[in-house]
Amino acid sequence: MKLKSALRRAALLALCAALMLPAVGAVGGSASSSSPVSDRFWGTISHLENDRLLLTNDTGAEGTMDQLILRVGENTLILDAATGDPIALDSIEDGETVYVNTDTIMLLSYPAQTGAQLILANLPADMDAPDYYQVTGFSMISTMMTENNVITATVLTDLGDTLTFHLTDKLDESGARQYILQDEVEISAYRTRNIVTVPDLIPGTRILVWKNAEGAPSRVLVFPYTYRGYLEVQDKFAVIDGDMVIEGSRMGEDGEPLLPLRHVCESLGMTVRWNQADRSITVSRDGAEVFTCTLGEEEAQKGGETVWLTAPTAENGTTYLHARDLAELLGYYFVG
Repeated sequence: MKLKSALRRAALLALCAALMLPAVGAVGGSASSSSPVSDRFWGTISHLENDRLLLTNDTGAEGTMDQLILRVGENTLILDAATGDPIALDSIEDGETVYVNTDTIMLLSYPAQTGAQLILANLPADMDAPDYYQVTGFSMISTMMTENNVITATVLTDLGDTLTFHLTDKLDESGARQYILQDEVEISAYRTRNIVTVPDLIPGTRILVWKNAEGAPSRVLVFPYTYRGYLEVQDKFAVIDGDMVIEGSRMGEDGEPLLPLRHVCESLGMTVRWNQADRSITVSRDGAEVFTCTLGEEEAQKGGETVWLTAPTAENGTTYLHARDLAELLGYYFVG
């Protein structure tokens, strides 16, 4: 069984290597421990068939390809660069300059092909394009532990850029703590009237950030959160959404943190079922299957699709999964 799984995985990896390559020379921020979720290019576009665009790349970085084919899907954000409002793809004319954030993997062809995550058009000549980030870390440091604190909030991003916000706080009539932004920056939710604040910029959040002449945020557009929450490992504990602490983490032989599958899933209100016959584990939520994995196997099933992972292991009757793999299977953003 292990051999068969290894062969299937090797074949898939070989196929991917033959068909794909990482994007080279895209403009981004400084190095970060988290890999960027997208690459940025700019240039002029021409419309092709089947919602595809040909980008004549003017990015200018060494190693950058001169042309790219962009696949535009239903999840591609197409926005006015000045306002952040959605615009129609066919409203962008051939020859117009756009800024594009793309998937970090490209199909090996000429021109190379990749998916477009974000397209920004209608950028005024005297304005810098806003930056597209995924939040990878968030912290708030208070100078006092009383009402009217002076608070500094730090947002880390996938491009290695750090965004800093200054807040104070007060207690409302019910005694709940409310945070008040002190900076001249607008924070809004994309296409809704939902109120979003700095503490909502949790790991996994995607944001579009306009900056002033000093490089500080002047406007932040917050996109809908696509994860169930975020998970990180601190010492021997898993921490869910910054407050739920689950004991039992340990280090694997590869130096990556492992988590006890049953303990974590049951702490989140899920049901875990062990099948002795084939050594498989099925995790369910409210009667619906979330995922299935098997001891020693490097693949799991989630929503009818195969997910590759480091093979689960067992020790003293406890099944362990790599923390990053378990987060993916549960739909959580992994901070690491």
